[in-house]
Amino acid sequence: MTITRPTTLYNPHLLSRDELLAGFIAREPLLETLVDDLRRGGGQHHLLIGARGTGKTTLLLRLGLAIDDDPVLAKKAIALRFPEEQYNIIRLSDLWLNCLDALVDALERRGAADEAKRLDAVIASLEELNDEDDRAARALEQLTTWARRDKKLVVLLVDNLDLVLDRLSESHWALRKILAADKRLALVGASSSEVPETFEYGQAFYDFFNVHQLVGLDDDEARRVLLRLSEVLGTPQVAKAIADSPGRLKSLLLLSGGTPRTLQLLHGVLAQGGTTSAERDIEVMLDQVTPYYKARFEDLPAQAQQIFDAVALHWHPMTAIECADKTRLEVTLVSAQLTRLARQGVIAKVPHASGKLAFQIAERFFGIWYMMRASRRMRRKLFWLAVCVQELYGQEELDRRASEMLGVTDGTATATDPAKLLAFAEVSQDPAMKRRLERRAITMIVQAGERAVEWQGLDLDGEDRDLKDHAERARMLKQLHDIISHHIVPPTGMTAAQCADAFVGSPQVTFLVKAAVIVGLAGVEPPARQLIMKRDSAARFVHGTVGQKAWPADLERAIRDGEVETFHDARSAADVDDILARAGDARRHVLGCVAGAAAAEASRYAFSRSEDIDMSAAIFWSFFVFAQRDWHQTEERLRAALARQPHHSDYSRWDAPDTWAQATEANRAGEAADLLQEFNLHERALPLYEALRAYAAGQSGD
Repeated sequence: MTITRPTTLYNPHLLSRDELLAGFIAREPLLETLVDDLRRGGGQHHLLIGARGTGKTTLLLRLGLAIDDDPVLAKKAIALRFPEEQYNIIRLSDLWLNCLDALVDALERRGAADEAKRLDAVIASLEELNDEDDRAARALEQLTTWARRDKKLVVLLVDNLDLVLDRLSESHWALRKILAADKRLALVGASSSEVPETFEYGQAFYDFFNVHQLVGLDDDEARRVLLRLSEVLGTPQVAKAIADSPGRLKSLLLLSGGTPRTLQLLHGVLAQGGTTSAERDIEVMLDQVTPYYKARFEDLPAQAQQIFDAVALHWHPMTAIECADKTRLEVTLVSAQLTRLARQGVIAKVPHASGKLAFQIAERFFGIWYMMRASRRMRRKLFWLAVCVQELYGQEELDRRASEMLGVTDGTATATDPAKLLAFAEVSQDPAMKRRLERRAITMIVQAGERAVEWQGLDLDGEDRDLKDHAERARMLKQLHDIISHHIVPPTGMTAAQCADAFVGSPQVTFLVKAAVIVGLAGVEPPARQLIMKRDSAARFVHGTVGQKAWPADLERAIRDGEVETFHDARSAADVDDILARAGDARRHVLGCVAGAAAAEASRYAFSRSEDIDMSAAIFWSFFVFAQRDWHQTEERLRAALARQPHHSDYSRWDAPDTWAQATEANRAGEAADLLQEFNLHERALPLYEALRAYAAGQSGD
């Protein structure tokens, strides 16, 4: 995937003038503040402080263009631009020589080639000097003499000023004295972290700079950035997405922490639209930002890294006390570090449910990147990916991707990683979808033949204990399938595998019956087991218990793998929905079977659905399952079925005698006839009604 963007992500110096102007969207008010100060003569020195990616380097470069492009300001000032990292600075003379070198570049940009050439020769002669003090003094003199002669304010645009000051630690007071005395020099520096020399009392630059904190963009600024990107890059779908879904902007802002660089990346992913590989787009983006986030993290001191780790892995707002408990550090120390990280824009202060002040990673995408790298458990790693999909694309896209992974959309499942299914399940807001994702994941793990599912990052005795019963169920069904496949002698026309599929995947055979087969054969030696299975194969596993009904393949597979309940085992509306989701073209008949055979709550739900239902199946299973032991259950289901006023059809002969035959076996023929009369159906089903009355009166009736 190519992420569309108007600028480079990490090297703004490589941009052309037009690219820089087009890409500069945020920080316009601050740019105007700096330009206004320079127009007034530049009486202030400025320091821009912000985390990597907040736009410091781009702002310095844009300020340089503003100086060059403003006809009035260009006559008063000249901008000196430097490499982002001035690794050659060791002594103060190196700084002034770099300034002269930058002045040569500035003169060449303004067309003063002869003067630039003269200065080049001066620099070459100064570099030959061995005495440090002499070289520094003469280099500075060349710079200030030029400024006075040309009546120019020399604006030093120094990136990573903290590194420069660190290298010049022995010359801080000398540098301050020069910058304070010479009004022809204006320093605008930038740093990714606070500079202790500027705020610690007694240090050389204490209260010297006008400090500007580059915090995350607010809602309005972020909207303007995204809309401008949409306009410049020709991605109207992004503008439309923001207009149609106002919550999308909130999500983007939360993920990016308002950092322009990350917003730019997120825009690129969002511009792809609802692709079929949304999570792949984000995975690519996470890989792209690795150098950026890795450098930001490594910029932090060791103790700050420890605290960042605790807050990031906690994900939700964390109090200082909770952080201290996690890191085993003194709470006062943790509070001080959290405050410092908040001042740097790495941590955000947020309200906590307890009413106390809490902290979380300011840029959530930074936190997601860290968790993807730091988490040992694959399930947790992919959880953060699913969170990102949800925030960036919305719940609808998350549900669509989940449906594709399950094969709900077109019957072709795309999921190959159970951990990803579990991750999507954890953030799904649809309980039914969550359940299906979890069950499919467990099925995939069990079918892979692993004895322990912990290898996929699960803790079935801990936080994942709600999945333990399903894992055991899936294992038992697999064990049963293996036993039948290896020890049955199939009847003519069937293979052993087909017999196993038919029995284990039968929606008519309860899980308890299937489990009883395993228990009954568990202690039997293989030769004897073979004989048992040979003797019972045709009668019990095919013609008797399973019957000849051809069920939808997806339904049989789901039941065989333990993802879906059998008709009898359905206990809730969710169970019914799971079964119907796999029913395919047999949905009408399957709904009738569930309505008649399932537990009370599931049965009521099945009957309450407005869709068409196979009344013959509903009535048959109502009699078959309950008539002998619980007439109340049967009567409730028959009333629900008859109340629907079924229509005659070849497919659903609700009034066929064999459908009601179980009433006679349960000695409930009279009650069944009464129900037909109660619902005024006795005349529509007169032969059936008369047969039931005859049987109830002691006559044979057929």
